[in-house]
Amino acid sequence: ADSSTSKDKEQVKVLPKFLSEGWVKVSSLLKRQPMLDYADCVLNNWERLDPNDGFTMENIRLLNRFTGVVDEEHFFKTHVVIESEAAQVIEALISGFSCIENQDTSGLLVQLRDLETSLFRLTRTCLPIMFASTKSEGALCDYHMFFHQLRPLIKTWTIRYEGFYGDKPKTFQGPSGAMSSVLPCVDAFLGIHMSSERLCKMLRGFEAYIPMPHRDFISTLRQKTNARTYIRTYSGADTGILVSTFNSIIDRVLDFRWSHFQFVKKYVIEQAPNGTMAMGTGGTPAFTYLHQHIRDTELARILPGDTPKTPNKPPQTMMYFVPELKLGGELDIPTSPVSPWSKQKA
Repeated sequence: ADSSTSKDKEQVKVLPKFLSEGWVKVSSLLKRQPMLDYADCVLNNWERLDPNDGFTMENIRLLNRFTGVVDEEHFFKTHVVIESEAAQVIEALISGFSCIENQDTSGLLVQLRDLETSLFRLTRTCLPIMFASTKSEGALCDYHMFFHQLRPLIKTWTIRYEGFYGDKPKTFQGPSGAMSSVLPCVDAFLGIHMSSERLCKMLRGFEAYIPMPHRDFISTLRQKTNARTYIRTYSGADTGILVSTFNSIIDRVLDFRWSHFQFVKKYVIEQAPNGTMAMGTGGTPAFTYLHQHIRDTELARILPGDTPKTPNKPPQTMMYFVPELKLGGELDIPTSPVSPWSKQKA
């Protein structure tokens, strides 16, 4: 119904009742929004060519496409691979929560290490697939093609669903990575919270587009004691290694979020006329939203003196910061397990 894919056409302002009625009612039964979302484009939009083979770029294809070009196929398939590999992340944090409930600290340490390894694989093996290129064809998902051809088809829209919502225009967010349940689960386990009330509200808004079983799962995790809380109150002899491993995982999450920011920078911010004011497909101010999430992740570290068994140093001796972004050049995404964005002054 969105005809805004061409500069010569105007966006449709009314979705006729013969279309809106079925869409709204089915969405209501599924407890989803009547809008194309991340689950439609990624989670439920693939099949394996060889059912006995794995989730690789070569062995999966999309069920539905908008443009039919290879760039779109590559874009969505990359997300399918990321979601598939994230299963190990979810498995590790579920086991980690179980260890916390049973006060099994040695088991928790094992799960923390598994989680770090899984996040490393997700960031260093899967995310770079998005930037894959060939000598003959260049980038498999071209920046210009994504922004000017695909993005208009999956953007946030405001439209009147005839016969519903009081026959007034309704705004729904387009598919966005913020509708994936992977990082909300990781944040719940690590105790990462949004410090901005406005962006926190926006993030919760995205969760209305996540499939109901996923939302229930995230909600259940948030009610549990998280790893950060457990470690900060733990007083065993192995507190130091727990803190170190936990902070290494924070590094991995930062690595993931900075790598994702690099994608947004290339595919959205640098392509948009208004640069850092550009909106993501979900309607969020991309620069502000992602940068704030990076800062809040950094703040989740466990600092010296936060636990009964770690030395209590004056707060002013430790400074954590997020670097100034230089949008004109490449972001330096580190491979070191020690975050270069945190510095300790002697």
